[in-house]
Amino acid sequence: MEQRQSLVQQVLFGALFGALFSLFNWMRDPNPAPLLSTYNIGMLIGGAVGGIFLYMLLYRFWPRKK
Repeated sequence: MEQRQSLVQQVLFGALFGALFSLFNWMRDPNPAPLLSTYNIGMLIGGAVGGIFLYMLLYRFWPRKK
């Protein structure tokens, strides 16, 4: 039987992936502003929140093996 992830694990994985995606996007910028600026901190938090929603959505609707 397949073990499902808990809600806490889904939130942590989603936040991690979203924040990493935002960090890579910041590093790809040719002239990046300092990481600890207000804009970039907001971007990382927004990326984490967006990653949580996207990961939870994909986790719930991704087809599973029976």
